[in-house]
Amino acid sequence: MIPRFEFFEHTGDVGLEVFARSKEELFALAARGMTALVTDVNTVQPREEMNLSVEADRLDDLLIVW
Repeated sequence: MIPRFEFFEHTGDVGLEVFARSKEELFALAARGMTALVTDVNTVQPREEMNLSVEADRLDDLLIVW
């Protein structure tokens, strides 16, 4: 499996499907996919690093909070 994200049509707005090999990769690709909705991710350059902490009882809820 090649890690990636894909958009698909959804009645709510847009859907994002993420294919990842680990939970960490899943969250990173989901963030990249959401960013790709508003900008060209190939032109974004990191300027600072931040540590974030989120909590949820279930993995799908954690991704929503993230």
